[in-house]
Amino acid sequence: MICSTVRELDAPLPTDCVETLRDFRLTVFHDASIQHEMKFLSACKNLTKVAFTLSSAANLETIISYLSETSTLQSVALSLDICDAILSWILSNPSIKKLTVGAINNYHQLPIGIVAQKEELVNTTLEKLKFLCIFDNHHICNSTDRYDIFLHPNKYVTSLKQIRYDTLISDNLAWIEDIGVPYSSLVRMSLDTQCYQSNLDIGRFEKLMTINQTLQYLTLGISICEQIKDVNLFVKLLDASVSLQTIELILRAGKSNLKNRLLKSNNYYQSHVIGNFDNHHFFVRKNQDNNTQQGGFIKKSISYLKSFRK
Repeated sequence: MICSTVRELDAPLPTDCVETLRDFRLTVFHDASIQHEMKFLSACKNLTKVAFTLSSAANLETIISYLSETSTLQSVALSLDICDAILSWILSNPSIKKLTVGAINNYHQLPIGIVAQKEELVNTTLEKLKFLCIFDNHHICNSTDRYDIFLHPNKYVTSLKQIRYDTLISDNLAWIEDIGVPYSSLVRMSLDTQCYQSNLDIGRFEKLMTINQTLQYLTLGISICEQIKDVNLFVKLLDASVSLQTIELILRAGKSNLKNRLLKSNNYYQSHVIGNFDNHHFFVRKNQDNNTQQGGFIKKSISYLKSFRK
């Protein structure tokens, strides 16, 4: 069910579907109360997936209370801000397995009236975490104490299997080193779109590639690929991984030093390319069996590409 509201509702929503509804999405374009919408959600006892897009923090406290206390939720998306005050409360709900968060206004800090609860926060149940694109990162760089979960997610979430960053800034690269440990649970990592680095420090990836034993799928976006200057060293790190099976490069048309170097790798071969506005180049480790190389892998890659980019 998709609901958009440009003014406060003057009557309750119909309740004929509260027993069967599983997915609800709400976009709010006003600062007035959303009491009818939230009352409707509270009546939905089998709801597993919700998404909120807000234009202001006017109703944030009500929504955060709902997200942190509703035990049926498994997938949550919230577009407003990615500060600790929001994330810590959502992560306190152990039923949530997938979380997508973004900043609807990227150019100044919102006056958020809730306090972060992160001192004792350790989430052991979240499996999939996605940070949407941030077009202006200055307020994060200037207030890192408010964005510690965004900058260091593995300090607070211990069982992640998939993580995606649509924006990387200088202050949130250290976590890549931290997940380079044998007991990591991470299987897929996507570093896509914006990278506010003039020269990406590939040393950050050394532990991930040489010590980590769980990472199987790595996606590198256009900006990341362009910022890797020492492609020979980076490919050596990729070759050193004992677990990595698939590398997805998102590239613009034209020359790519990283792609050209991977084409010469003894450990990976380019299995296929999916073209749209950008080209997705898939490189597969050569030790995979023929069935996976020729059939099963391509199906899995396309399915993953569709699901993880929603």
